[in-house]
Amino acid sequence: MLQFLMVIPNPEVRSKLEMVYLKYRKVMYYMALKVLKNPEDAQDVVQASVIKLAPYIEKMEDIDCNKTKAYIVTVVRNTSIDLYRKKQRRVSVPFDDMEDQ
Repeated sequence: MLQFLMVIPNPEVRSKLEMVYLKYRKVMYYMALKVLKNPEDAQDVVQASVIKLAPYIEKMEDIDCNKTKAYIVTVVRNTSIDLYRKKQRRVSVPFDDMEDQ
């Protein structure tokens, strides 16, 4: 489940990200699912959000504080909204309409 963390080269950062993921994965998933309404997309957003947190992980002094939780939830919410908007921009043309051209 945590294979996506293997892309992080620094072992200390990877370890701290793993602790963040294990502590907040349910909250992150719930927030993403609330926005996207799709379990697979929500899981993708959780993983993408953890990767986005990597450059800022050393600035997080305490993983258990409310400030850290709020920051993580904000990152997940914004990543979810970005994916939602991206999916909304896709134009879907029914296959039947393609045959008429």
